[in-house]
This record gives sequence, structure tokens and C-alpha cells, in this order.
Amino acid sequence: MILKDGDKLLPSYVPSEVPHREKQVQEILQYFSNALDSPDSAGLKFYQIVGPVGSGKTVATLKFKEAMEEGAKRRGMKIKVVYVNPRQHGNTRLMIFRRMVQAIEPNIFSVSYSAEELLMEALKYLNRNDMYMMLIFDELDYFVTQSKEQIVYNLTRLNEISPSDRCRVLGIVFTARSISYQSRLDEAELSSLGKYYVKFEAYNSQQVYDILERRSYEAIQPGAVGSSVLKYIAEITASPPVYGDIRYALSLLYNSCMLAQNRGDASVELDHVRTVVGVISPSLTEEELMYLPEEEKYILYAIANGLKYSSSPYLSFDQILSQLEQLKRKKLDIKGIVKGVQDLSDRGIIEVKSLTEIGIPNIPANRLEKFLDFLLKRLEKV
Repeated sequence: MILKDGDKLLPSYVPSEVPHREKQVQEILQYFSNALDSPDSAGLKFYQIVGPVGSGKTVATLKFKEAMEEGAKRRGMKIKVVYVNPRQHGNTRLMIFRRMVQAIEPNIFSVSYSAEELLMEALKYLNRNDMYMMLIFDELDYFVTQSKEQIVYNLTRLNEISPSDRCRVLGIVFTARSISYQSRLDEAELSSLGKYYVKFEAYNSQQVYDILERRSYEAIQPGAVGSSVLKYIAEITASPPVYGDIRYALSLLYNSCMLAQNRGDASVELDHVRTVVGVISPSLTEEELMYLPEEEKYILYAIANGLKYSSSPYLSFDQILSQLEQLKRKKLDIKGIVKGVQDLSDRGIIEVKSLTEIGIPNIPANRLEKFLDFLLKRLEKV
């Protein structure tokens, strides 16, 4: 066996150390230090992080979450640091607030509550139980792109919902891939949120190597992966079209380990990596695809399968419908397919120029189809 704990190569894993993001974690903690030292006098504060895909935004905020919870525990303070991501938890206010309430206390959740009622119940619960909350809102730009609801307005005015009660939400950390989401906010939202943000730069080759080396120590058997393999993956990751996306580097290492392991090889070699590079996509990681709704995986598979046998780099919407019918996904209605195609476009996975030009940007279709085939078969076993 080459892998001793493959889950520790997933981007969602929060390691004991976060190379090249320790400084950023400490800066967030410093910004919210008053929330732990003097919670009763601390006001509601906001912190915005902007950085490209795979630049460590999520792992840094989750490490901050751990540190805040540990700091509160040492002080005998009750605090919930809630993590929400609209890609995973839903892109409506109702879904986001449901996630918040369930994370605070599942017993106060009711499917009959509206978004506003859920928010009120959460705030009431915090006050009744002398508890505080902080929120991490990952990928705010995705929510703003997907929804017309003014969730930023709601969240930045939590201290105004019940003026007679103390606001026990101490802060919110927002992350986004770019600052373009700010142009979609109205003046009231921008005024409350502020335009200041902290920039996370993409990882360079040496930084990618350091991260892979650390993860390998936790996830892979000693001696199963050499430095030459890690350097090769780091160089590929730091170069175009990947541009330092650590999620791709981790996916490449994980799948190379799996390939070597399935072949019965004792270690991961450069040839294993080269083979995997020819299968997986720089713009898609295994974990990101796992978070896609099931029907969208089939839509994406249909697009890739259609492009593989097409002389054109694009498919029409009708051709996608035909592919789905061949996959026997007839229960998908037109509205559902349109919504799925739009969501895949918003995620940057596909490109929609028009109803007759739908493709996959910068990815050979045959590679994507093979990767999706592998992934869907693997997910069926979960």
C-alpha cells in the first residue's frame, strides 16, 4: 500500500501546519483578537480575502476557525465558528441560513421557517445561551453571481436586527476568487461591507513543493514518493494553465498514488504522474466534482462525451439533450437542464457562448471524458 491516509491529500483536509499561509492565519486572528479578549464590547467586523483558485483561502480560514475555537475554550467562552460555502450548502439565503442554524443548534431548525425566521431563531438562541458566533462565508462571489438575493445586506446588518439585544455575531470572514463580485453589490451593501480586502497570491513552485512534502508525510507511506516526483508535480502546478492551484497538485499526487497502488507498484514514479496528467483536468479537481449535484455530473459527462465524437469544439443545447437521452436521464426536465448548464458555466467548468456553442474551455474533451468516467464510477461506490 502506498497511501496510508488518502483523505489527507484532499483539499478539504485541514493539516496541523499550513505552509506559506501561517502569516495570513495570524493576521486574521489579530484582526479579530478583540472578539475573544472583550466580546461584549467587540463590534461586528468583516474581513475579505480575495485570491485565485487553489491559493489557500479555504484552508487558511478553516485553520482560523480551529484557532478561534481553541482560544474561546481556553477562556471558558462559548463560541460557534460556522463555515458555509454556497457551492456545497446551496445558493439561496434560505439554504445558507439553514446551514447556519443547523451548525449552531440542530434542535432549533424547522423546515417551515423562512430565511428571516431562521436568522432570528439563530440570534435568539445565541442570546439565550450566552453564546457567540463567527461566520466564514467561503466563495461569496459564487453566491452573488448565482443569486439576486441580498445576503450581504442581511449579514452586514445583523447588529441592527434586534437593537435591544446584544449582537453576538462577532465577525464574518468572506472569501472570493476576485473582486468582481463587488460590482454586483448595491451601495448599501458596499458601504457596510467596505471595499478593503486582503490578497492571497497564487503559490509558486517552491511553495507547492513544500505543501506537497508536508501532506505526503501525513498521507503516504515513507519512501513511496521521492522528491523528484514532488518537484515535477510542483513545476507542472506552478506553470500555465494551472497557475499554482494547490488543489490540482493534491489531486495529481493523489491519483498518481492510486495508479501506482492499483498497478501493484512499490512507489510513485514520474511515469505514473505523466499518465495521470493525461487524464485529469487542470480546471477540475476530484473534490470539486464531488460537490456537484448528481444531475450536473451527468450533464457535464454528456457534454464531454458529445465533444469527444464531435468535429467541432462546441455542442448545441439540442445535442446535449440528445446525449442525455442516450444516457437515459430522461427524468431531467428542460428547466433543470438549463439551470444545470448555467451553474456549470458560473463555476467556470464549461463555456456557454450561445445555445449553439457550449464547450469546455482549454481542456481536451477526451481527457475530461476519461476523468469523469473514472470519477463517476468511483462515486457510485460511496
